[in-house]
Amino acid sequence: MADGRRLVIEGVEWVVYELIDLPYDRRSSVSLVFECAERIRRVRDFPREWRELPDPAVAEIMCRR
Repeated sequence: MADGRRLVIEGVEWVVYELIDLPYDRRSSVSLVFECAERIRRVRDFPREWRELPDPAVAEIMCRR
């Protein structure tokens, strides 16, 4: 999470970061995780260049799951 990104979506501060599944799961992959004080959302289908996107585009990734 050291390379996480903070953004505010609808008044809630989220930390966004990539999470790599453990290799023993045959479905292992990289997920984009959105975490705030009350919730965690995980998105498996996201653009790999999400770090370069503006905040509204990253928020849209979370909302389209």
